[in-house]
Amino acid sequence: MGHSSKYAQFEASQVFLDCKRTISEQKALLKNIVPYEKTHERYGAARRERLRYVGRIDLAEQTMSRTEKALNNYPKKYHFVRIPMKSNSCPTLQEILPTVWELERLYREGHNIFIYSREGHGRCGILGAALLGRLYGLTAYDTQYRIQACHDVTPNFFSNETKVNCPQLWQQQGLVRELLEQVSSIRSQQTLTAAVLTPVPSPPPLTPPPPHPYAFPAV
Repeated sequence: MGHSSKYAQFEASQVFLDCKRTISEQKALLKNIVPYEKTHERYGAARRERLRYVGRIDLAEQTMSRTEKALNNYPKKYHFVRIPMKSNSCPTLQEILPTVWELERLYREGHNIFIYSREGHGRCGILGAALLGRLYGLTAYDTQYRIQACHDVTPNFFSNETKVNCPQLWQQQGLVRELLEQVSSIRSQQTLTAAVLTPVPSPPPLTPPPPHPYAFPAV
Protein backbone atom coordinates (compact mmCIF):
# COMPACT_ATOMS: atom_id res chain seq x y z
CA MET A 1 0.00 0.00 0.00
CA GLY A 2 2.88 2.36 0.81
CA HIS A 3 4.39 2.11 -2.65
CA SER A 4 1.01 2.64 -4.33
CA SER A 5 0.18 5.67 -2.17
CA LYS A 6 3.60 7.23 -2.78
CA TYR A 7 3.23 6.72 -6.53
CA ALA A 8 -0.19 8.40 -6.50
CA GLN A 9 1.22 11.34 -4.55
CA PHE A 10 4.12 11.61 -6.99
CA GLU A 11 1.78 11.65 -9.98
CA ALA A 12 -0.42 14.27 -8.31
CA SER A 13 2.61 16.44 -7.54
CA GLN A 14 3.57 16.36 -11.22
CA VAL A 15 0.08 17.49 -12.17
CA PHE A 16 0.22 20.33 -9.63
CA LEU A 17 3.61 21.46 -10.96
CA ASP A 18 2.39 21.48 -14.56
CA CYS A 19 -0.78 23.37 -13.66
CA LYS A 20 1.06 25.97 -11.57
CA ARG A 21 3.53 26.48 -14.38
CA THR A 22 0.70 26.96 -16.84
CA ILE A 23 -1.07 29.44 -14.56
CA SER A 24 2.12 31.44 -14.06
CA GLU A 25 2.83 31.58 -17.80
CA GLN A 26 -0.71 32.60 -18.72
CA LYS A 27 -0.83 35.33 -16.06
CA ALA A 28 2.44 36.72 -17.39
CA LEU A 29 0.96 36.80 -20.90
CA LEU A 30 -2.16 38.53 -19.59
CA LYS A 31 -0.06 41.40 -18.27
CA ASN A 32 1.37 41.99 -21.74
CA ILE A 33 -2.03 42.55 -23.37
CA VAL A 34 -2.60 46.20 -24.17
CA PRO A 35 -5.92 47.50 -22.71
CA TYR A 36 -7.34 48.98 -25.92
CA GLU A 37 -10.48 51.06 -25.96
CA LYS A 38 -13.60 49.45 -27.40
CA THR A 39 -13.44 51.73 -30.41
CA HIS A 40 -9.89 50.66 -31.24
CA GLU A 41 -9.43 48.30 -34.19
CA ARG A 42 -7.27 45.97 -32.08
CA TYR A 43 -9.83 45.69 -29.27
CA GLY A 44 -11.49 42.53 -30.63
CA ALA A 45 -8.21 40.64 -31.13
CA ALA A 46 -6.95 41.65 -27.68
CA ARG A 47 -10.20 40.56 -26.06
CA ARG A 48 -10.08 37.13 -27.72
CA GLU A 49 -6.48 36.73 -26.63
CA ARG A 50 -7.38 37.66 -23.06
CA LEU A 51 -10.26 35.14 -23.00
CA ARG A 52 -7.90 32.44 -24.30
CA TYR A 53 -5.43 33.01 -21.47
CA VAL A 54 -8.16 33.22 -18.83
CA GLY A 55 -9.68 29.97 -20.11
CA ARG A 56 -6.35 28.17 -19.80
CA ILE A 57 -5.97 29.44 -16.24
CA ASP A 58 -9.47 28.24 -15.33
CA LEU A 59 -8.79 24.84 -16.89
CA ALA A 60 -5.54 24.45 -14.94
CA GLU A 61 -7.26 25.40 -11.68
CA GLN A 62 -10.06 22.90 -12.34
CA THR A 63 -7.48 20.19 -13.06
CA MET A 64 -5.74 20.91 -9.76
CA SER A 65 -9.07 20.73 -7.92
CA ARG A 66 -10.00 17.40 -9.51
CA THR A 67 -6.56 15.96 -8.81
CA GLU A 68 -6.70 17.00 -5.17
CA LYS A 69 -10.15 15.46 -4.81
CA ALA A 70 -9.00 12.21 -6.43
CA LEU A 71 -5.98 12.09 -4.14
CA ASN A 72 -8.15 12.61 -1.06
CA ASN A 73 -10.45 9.79 -2.21
CA TYR A 74 -7.53 7.41 -2.73
CA PRO A 75 -8.27 4.21 -0.76
CA LYS A 76 -6.49 3.94 2.56
CA LYS A 77 -6.59 0.17 2.39
CA TYR A 78 -7.44 -2.41 -0.24
CA HIS A 79 -7.16 -6.07 -1.05
CA PHE A 80 -6.26 -7.81 -4.28
CA VAL A 81 -8.60 -10.19 -6.07
CA ARG A 82 -6.62 -12.33 -8.47
CA ILE A 83 -8.53 -13.53 -11.52
CA PRO A 84 -6.59 -16.33 -13.26
CA MET A 85 -6.93 -15.72 -16.99
CA LYS A 86 -4.15 -16.47 -19.45
CA SER A 87 -2.90 -13.72 -21.72
CA ASN A 88 -4.23 -13.71 -25.30
CA SER A 89 -6.98 -16.14 -24.36
CA CYS A 90 -10.70 -16.01 -23.83
CA PRO A 91 -12.64 -17.81 -21.09
CA THR A 92 -16.06 -19.29 -21.62
CA LEU A 93 -19.28 -17.77 -20.35
CA GLN A 94 -19.50 -20.34 -17.55
CA GLU A 95 -15.91 -19.60 -16.49
CA ILE A 96 -16.26 -15.82 -16.39
CA LEU A 97 -19.71 -15.47 -14.80
CA PRO A 98 -18.67 -16.22 -11.17
CA THR A 99 -15.97 -13.56 -11.43
CA VAL A 100 -18.41 -11.00 -12.86
CA TRP A 101 -20.92 -11.77 -10.10
CA GLU A 102 -18.25 -11.29 -7.43
CA LEU A 103 -17.17 -7.92 -8.88
CA GLU A 104 -20.79 -6.79 -9.15
CA ARG A 105 -21.34 -7.71 -5.49
CA LEU A 106 -18.29 -5.71 -4.41
CA TYR A 107 -19.41 -2.71 -6.47
CA ARG A 108 -22.94 -2.76 -5.04
CA GLU A 109 -21.47 -2.88 -1.53
CA GLY A 110 -19.77 0.45 -2.24
CA HIS A 111 -16.23 -0.71 -2.98
CA ASN A 112 -14.08 1.05 -5.56
CA ILE A 113 -12.81 -1.43 -8.13
CA PHE A 114 -9.59 -1.02 -10.09
CA ILE A 115 -9.18 -3.53 -12.91
CA TYR A 116 -5.85 -3.97 -14.62
CA SER A 117 -3.98 -6.53 -16.69
CA ARG A 118 -0.52 -6.65 -18.20
CA GLU A 119 -1.37 -4.69 -21.36
CA GLY A 120 -4.80 -3.28 -20.52
CA HIS A 121 -6.46 -4.35 -23.77
CA GLY A 122 -7.99 -7.82 -23.52
CA ARG A 123 -8.66 -9.27 -20.10
CA CYS A 124 -9.15 -5.84 -18.56
CA GLY A 125 -11.52 -4.93 -21.38
CA ILE A 126 -13.64 -8.05 -20.85
CA LEU A 127 -14.32 -7.35 -17.19
CA GLY A 128 -14.69 -3.61 -17.64
CA ALA A 129 -17.19 -4.02 -20.47
CA ALA A 130 -19.09 -6.73 -18.60
CA LEU A 131 -19.52 -4.54 -15.51
CA LEU A 132 -20.38 -1.43 -17.51
CA GLY A 133 -22.98 -3.12 -19.68
CA ARG A 134 -24.58 -5.26 -16.98
CA LEU A 135 -24.76 -2.63 -14.24
CA TYR A 136 -26.09 0.15 -16.51
CA GLY A 137 -28.22 -1.97 -18.84
CA LEU A 138 -26.36 -0.98 -22.02
CA THR A 139 -26.41 -2.83 -25.30
CA ALA A 140 -23.29 -4.63 -26.49
CA TYR A 141 -22.69 -1.96 -29.13
CA ASP A 142 -22.96 0.95 -26.68
CA THR A 143 -20.81 -0.86 -24.13
CA GLN A 144 -17.99 -1.62 -26.55
CA TYR A 145 -18.12 1.93 -27.91
CA ARG A 146 -17.74 3.42 -24.41
CA ILE A 147 -15.01 0.97 -23.36
CA GLN A 148 -13.06 1.70 -26.53
CA ALA A 149 -13.38 5.45 -26.00
CA CYS A 150 -12.15 5.19 -22.39
CA HIS A 151 -9.29 2.95 -23.49
CA ASP A 152 -8.12 5.29 -26.25
CA VAL A 153 -7.88 8.41 -24.05
CA THR A 154 -5.71 6.87 -21.32
CA PRO A 155 -2.18 8.31 -21.27
CA ASN A 156 -0.60 4.95 -22.15
CA PHE A 157 -2.50 4.59 -25.42
CA PHE A 158 -3.47 8.14 -26.42
CA SER A 159 -0.25 8.84 -28.28
CA ASN A 160 0.03 5.43 -29.94
CA GLU A 161 -0.19 5.58 -33.71
CA THR A 162 -1.40 1.97 -33.88
CA LYS A 163 -4.82 1.68 -32.26
CA VAL A 164 -5.75 -1.49 -30.40
CA ASN A 165 -9.24 -2.85 -29.87
CA CYS A 166 -10.58 -3.19 -26.34
CA PRO A 167 -11.39 -6.02 -25.77
CA GLN A 168 -8.54 -6.95 -28.06
CA LEU A 169 -9.46 -10.36 -29.52
CA TRP A 170 -12.61 -11.02 -31.52
CA GLN A 171 -13.31 -13.97 -29.22
CA GLN A 172 -13.22 -11.62 -26.24
CA GLN A 173 -15.58 -9.20 -27.98
CA GLY A 174 -17.94 -12.11 -28.67
CA LEU A 175 -17.84 -13.06 -24.98
CA VAL A 176 -18.87 -9.53 -24.01
CA ARG A 177 -21.82 -9.70 -26.40
CA GLU A 178 -22.77 -13.09 -24.97
CA LEU A 179 -22.61 -11.76 -21.41
CA LEU A 180 -24.82 -8.78 -22.20
CA GLU A 181 -27.27 -10.77 -24.31
CA GLN A 182 -27.78 -13.08 -21.34
CA VAL A 183 -28.69 -10.13 -19.12
CA SER A 184 -30.99 -8.73 -21.81
CA SER A 185 -32.74 -12.10 -22.11
CA ILE A 186 -33.22 -12.39 -18.34
CA ARG A 187 -34.62 -8.86 -18.12
CA SER A 188 -37.00 -9.54 -21.00
CA GLN A 189 -38.27 -12.69 -19.24
CA GLN A 190 -38.71 -10.80 -15.97
CA THR A 191 -40.64 -8.06 -17.74
CA LEU A 192 -42.85 -10.63 -19.47
CA THR A 193 -43.47 -12.47 -16.19
CA ALA A 194 -44.34 -9.24 -14.42
CA ALA A 195 -46.73 -8.32 -17.23
CA VAL A 196 -48.45 -11.73 -17.01
CA LEU A 197 -48.72 -11.74 -13.21
CA THR A 198 -49.98 -8.16 -12.98
CA PRO A 199 -53.78 -8.24 -13.13
CA VAL A 200 -55.24 -6.17 -15.89
CA PRO A 201 -57.92 -3.83 -14.53
CA SER A 202 -61.37 -4.52 -15.95
CA PRO A 203 -62.87 -1.72 -18.03
CA PRO A 204 -65.62 0.37 -16.46
CA PRO A 205 -69.19 -0.78 -17.19
CA LEU A 206 -70.81 0.74 -20.21
CA THR A 207 -73.58 3.22 -19.44
CA PRO A 208 -76.65 3.13 -21.68
CA PRO A 209 -76.90 6.03 -24.10
CA PRO A 210 -79.45 8.74 -23.39
CA PRO A 211 -82.85 8.22 -25.06
CA HIS A 212 -83.40 9.84 -28.41
CA PRO A 213 -85.68 12.89 -28.14
CA TYR A 214 -87.94 11.59 -30.96
CA ALA A 215 -88.05 7.98 -29.82
CA PHE A 216 -91.47 6.42 -29.05
CA PRO A 217 -92.13 5.97 -25.36
CA ALA A 218 -91.86 2.45 -24.05
CA VAL A 219 -95.25 0.75 -23.59
